[in-house]
Amino acid sequence: MSAIPWIGNDFVESINIIELSYNPVSYSIIPLIVYINADLQKESIIEENRKKSGIYRFINKENGKTYIGSSVDLGRRFKNYYNNKTITKSNMLIHKALIKHGYSNFSIEILEYCDKSDVIKREQFYLDNFKPDYNLLKRAGSLLGFKHLEETKNNMKVPKTLEHKAKIAAALKGRIHSKEVKEKIRSSLLEREFLHPNSKSVEVTDLKTNTTTKYESLRKTAIILNSGHQRIKRYIDSGKLYLSRYKIAYTLSSADTLSSTDTTHEHNSIMNKIRFLPTIGLISPHALKKGKKIRSDKSKFLSIPNSFLAKLVGFIDGDGYILIHKTEKGYIKINLTISLDVRDLSLLHHIQSTLGIGIINTYPKTKNPDTCKLVINCTDLQEILFPLLIHHNLFFLTNTRREQFNKAMYILENNIKLFSEIPEIIPTLNPLPKTALGYTSIAFFNNWIVGFTEAEGSFLIKSNNDACFQLKQRADLLLFEAFKIVFKSNRKIGLENNTYNSFSVSSRSGIQEVINFFSFSGHHPLFGYKLIQYEKWITYLRNSKRYSNLKFPG
Repeated sequence: MSAIPWIGNDFVESINIIELSYNPVSYSIIPLIVYINADLQKESIIEENRKKSGIYRFINKENGKTYIGSSVDLGRRFKNYYNNKTITKSNMLIHKALIKHGYSNFSIEILEYCDKSDVIKREQFYLDNFKPDYNLLKRAGSLLGFKHLEETKNNMKVPKTLEHKAKIAAALKGRIHSKEVKEKIRSSLLEREFLHPNSKSVEVTDLKTNTTTKYESLRKTAIILNSGHQRIKRYIDSGKLYLSRYKIAYTLSSADTLSSTDTTHEHNSIMNKIRFLPTIGLISPHALKKGKKIRSDKSKFLSIPNSFLAKLVGFIDGDGYILIHKTEKGYIKINLTISLDVRDLSLLHHIQSTLGIGIINTYPKTKNPDTCKLVINCTDLQEILFPLLIHHNLFFLTNTRREQFNKAMYILENNIKLFSEIPEIIPTLNPLPKTALGYTSIAFFNNWIVGFTEAEGSFLIKSNNDACFQLKQRADLLLFEAFKIVFKSNRKIGLENNTYNSFSVSSRSGIQEVINFFSFSGHHPLFGYKLIQYEKWITYLRNSKRYSNLKFPG
């Protein structure tokens, strides 16, 4: 198995790092995206890959067996994997394995996205290199060489009895979530801050206590009542009492007329906040000449999770920059660029697919590029990203990125076109806390740390076999002091070359706090290459004498 070629960040050259082994799954080919839990991440797996063509891999986390497939519409293909009727009627080994082991015991990797015309060729490449266990067919897109066993042929001729079908149904219903997982799913759903544009609020009246409670949507009502949303809808439509006690009905929607003027203003304000993201400044006529269309409906962007955006802010604070450039004719050009080692290409694809904006390129333009960049142009910053940050009260925490954002916002809000017209003093938006404890009180700080870790963090094993977690950057000292509070560490913040602040932990208790933060706290998960690094780190800790008694995920 070839080793992952990079671990840590550019500032850890002085530490002798021991190569980590990762069994049973080989990562000699680095996937673009990794979904750790095929059960809990079902929605993301389907939605993020809708209408995308490419190659995917299932990995059984219990025994390491794999399956490789391809599709011209990955979203539709994954949807089929979650269709009980489809997989129970199939004799494919991967379908049988999903039924036997359960979706939660499988991870899914997107090995690559490619053109529809290249899907079969690229699938064959991965079949030849990985030799997956669940693939009986060794030729992509073909039944050549596949032979059913006589026993299988005979079984196929016999129609399934009601008893057989009952056994299959029972097997599928046998997957039981622990109380901890159920509560985590429940909490995650309850914490969602965004509504579908067509959501209707619901009123639940408890006839026993004569109290009425209002919920923002049908789905949230169902969660509170420990029921399914379709079942609750039937009670609303029929007018029957739920559990012989609760009367459930829709409240006024945006299309209804409200009797109270105050209520009308409040309702319209909520609907506008949900449906509309105000564009910052005026869109450049030059962009419109190029065929850029102003978005009239931006409601879909409000479904982007707050936790993802908070993580993105942390990542940009670490590895992005807002370019404010002077053109040859003296005009202003603005864009946001994230530039990474090509081994982190999967993370850029994840950001791009979630935001729905930006262009990714690799450099140099050869067969062996070493750099990848995601560039978000000025129009998309004006219409989407910057309004989203303001909408969710998210802001940058490092001085460099804050200065860039403040300047860009000032230019856009005041419609400044010429570089020479930018004033030397720019107003500061969102003042930072004056204490380390103040940083920890910022609502999005923990998810910000996840993103900052993806950019500037390292999960290491030192030459003396001690595990280590590090964060390094040229940043404000108070920010790094806040890391000590979050991870409950008393270790002094290091300073390298009078430039780079360094936070690190390696004690057993400190390592446990790191694991708790990234695996048990419900923050937005790590993605891409950093996730793979974290998993390898966890695997090493499990097998080490010093750390084996710690609490690990899964």
